[in-house]
Amino acid sequence: MDKRNISMVFLILGMAFITIGISTDNETFSFIAIAFVVISADGQH
Repeated sequence: MDKRNISMVFLILGMAFITIGISTDNETFSFIAIAFVVISADGQH
């Protein structure tokens, strides 16, 4: 797998986690989601 695919996976995971975090009102999921999105953005450089 190349870096672009990995960052895409992290971005999708981040979106999934943020949806779970908002729907369950769970801050931990929101923080994990932000971390995944940051990792995915970092992997695109």
